[in-house]
Amino acid sequence: VPMTVLTLEQQRELIDASLAALSPAGRFLQYTYSVFSPTRARRLGLAGERLGVTYHNFLPASVWRYWRPAAVQPAADQ
Repeated sequence: VPMTVLTLEQQRELIDASLAALSPAGRFLQYTYSVFSPTRARRLGLAGERLGVTYHNFLPASVWRYWRPAAVQPAADQ
């Protein structure tokens, strides 16, 4: 999914649905060609880290892992 072109609300909907399908300890992985996180993790209430990068690709690729910290719950639908 090209997260970098999605709006914040589109990212929220996609990530909330993905994490809802996982166990509470589930993780969301994202592959990207961006040097920065492809999601607005903090604004989405997520913790995240880059797991790795390969410079042998053209363009270099990164893998990011995101999760919802235990103290943060998804925003209630309005």
